[in-house]
Amino acid sequence: MPNPLAPHHPDNHDVETADPACLRRRLDEAFEDADFTARVDTGIAPALVSATLYTGSKTPFASLEEAAAWLAKEAVEASARLDDMDNIVIDLRTAPAVELLISVLLGPHIRAQTTATGLHKVLAGHGLEHTVHVLIDSIVVILTDSAEQGTATTLAGLLGAPDLDAGLDLNLDGDLRRFADHLALLITGAVGSLVLAGAVPGCTHEPDQVTLGLTLAQARLLTLRLGPTRVPATVPSSSAGQGDER
Repeated sequence: MPNPLAPHHPDNHDVETADPACLRRRLDEAFEDADFTARVDTGIAPALVSATLYTGSKTPFASLEEAAAWLAKEAVEASARLDDMDNIVIDLRTAPAVELLISVLLGPHIRAQTTATGLHKVLAGHGLEHTVHVLIDSIVVILTDSAEQGTATTLAGLLGAPDLDAGLDLNLDGDLRRFADHLALLITGAVGSLVLAGAVPGCTHEPDQVTLGLTLAQARLLTLRLGPTRVPATVPSSSAGQGDER
């Protein structure tokens, strides 16, 4: 059975197929998997499909000139223009160009979303209150209400250290921060590289938070350490993302 947390690679689609409807569906699905806000339309000749980008903060370019230069640098057979609302539109002329755009523009985001989903599912499966925030090359996990529900201490127990909070009162600011440091060292040992952690004490209206900063590789290793999980194509909107909506 293939490892669901392995880095994403584009499926073996028939890139010689130049049917605009198929290419439009393929590209639209890839944008969705990458959590990009975009609209994909059948192109006007010589373009086969056109993609209007609305998630500017996720692209490696911020202007029409930068988009054109980026397409040339990546050897994507496409051109860039602005629509009536000054959104960047990429016109793709061939099926291989569609696959290459998915690989170089969306691939990193798809890998991040897939990895975050895997970690979210395994944490949720253990009943841990948390949120997962996805960046391009890293993931931030926020464990909530450790003082009352033992969220972070449960995670420590799953990693073989059920008494990691011994002698600490997680209702106290200093003790919560010391526990976060101990948890970071524990996870560092589990994944084999340095993990960063922080803590925000709770108050009357908000529970405490223990925050973990993980690279994608660390997140995959932590997921595997905590238990196998089946990963869906996209991250649930309630658990991960940067606020973009489709």
